[in-house]
Amino acid sequence: MDLDPKQIEAVNACLDTKRRIVAVTGSAGTGKTSLIKYIAERMGAAGYSVAVACPTGKAAKRVFEATGIRAQTIHRLLKFPHPGERDEKTGKPLDTTLPTKCRADPLEHDFILIDEYAMVPHSLHRQIIDAMKPGSGVRVFGDLNQLPPIESSDRLRALPTPFNDLLTRFQGIRLDVIHRQGEGSGVVSNGARIISGWSPTRTDDFNMIVTNDAVDAVMNTVLVFGEKGIDFSTVDNQVITPQNTRWIGTHALNAKLQMMYRPEMDGWYNLPRHPWAKPEESVRIHVGDKVVCTQNNYEIGSNVPEISGMFNGETGIVTEISEYGEVLIDLGDRIVNVPPEIIVERGERRYGIKPLMDIQLAYALTTHKCQGSEYSHIVYVMNKSVRGMLNRKNFYTAVTRARKTATVVTDIPGLSAALSTVAPRF
Repeated sequence: MDLDPKQIEAVNACLDTKRRIVAVTGSAGTGKTSLIKYIAERMGAAGYSVAVACPTGKAAKRVFEATGIRAQTIHRLLKFPHPGERDEKTGKPLDTTLPTKCRADPLEHDFILIDEYAMVPHSLHRQIIDAMKPGSGVRVFGDLNQLPPIESSDRLRALPTPFNDLLTRFQGIRLDVIHRQGEGSGVVSNGARIISGWSPTRTDDFNMIVTNDAVDAVMNTVLVFGEKGIDFSTVDNQVITPQNTRWIGTHALNAKLQMMYRPEMDGWYNLPRHPWAKPEESVRIHVGDKVVCTQNNYEIGSNVPEISGMFNGETGIVTEISEYGEVLIDLGDRIVNVPPEIIVERGERRYGIKPLMDIQLAYALTTHKCQGSEYSHIVYVMNKSVRGMLNRKNFYTAVTRARKTATVVTDIPGLSAALSTVAPRF
């Protein structure tokens, strides 16, 4: 690799076996993923056992596509138990909220490389550190400008994020040279402007549509892309919005986009919903629909046994709906069969879970749900009606999901709110 000085510093730090923890940050286009590949290969060639992991299944898939290295979720790396799983020695049910790998039974790897560490909350960070064997090391990579992790309490949200803490405590390396050139480079340069609070500029690969009628503008934009052969009903392109509710939220946009792509069709299947779901959150699907999983479920089978389960944030296309209510979803690297019910054990109890309750339409997704993913083309919509969710980090995270082009649909008050608000107000 032709490395810049900061990348050389990062590589040397990561390859220094005396350093237990190394943190590397950099904005979009600074080459973090390429460094992970380079460092993993160098460590492997030196005889070390290396694992590569990510917070989400989708981020792990993206690392594999970009590097050829098989990454896994942090939960799978730490071997969180499945519902009903029991201790082999005692027969007692295992707590699914705690990983199998811990201080008493540490990971066997010499080094762990984790991408998208800005997404890791405090509890999972602690479990990663506890699972490291004596003498091993962890190398974490991420973009400090992206959205912070979702924490379980106000106390944890008030603390520096684990990634920020590691960068401060362990003299983290900050990559500062953008290497992406040509297609998508306008996305990267505008991402830098957004984080600085400056309005983005129109380029060949970054467009701004200023309107008070955001929904119609999104629909028209998607139609125009379709005329160019760019299909937003595939998993390669994505409409992104700051939140689920309101008139530019995922529920409303998904309903409209679904009818655009699936008009006047028979054979609809109504997905079961959780008891707390509101009427406007009802979902019906058809073969060909784009859907997303909203919870990790290790019990779901696939046609690739070594990658069983379906994970939070994974998107795919419905390929079949059986007469028994089973839904087959093509995730790209495998096809999963999501049944209407799965029987699991928890202690002495046996009960059913309904994994279809955690399947949603995915024509439009929230910025949080897209974090850790990349798409060829994105359309990001923001409006003064969701002013409380607008900030630089949400704006930056959304547009930098694009590899080729980003289109922003906004009104002036929404744009001003996004640029003037530095961080999310969780």
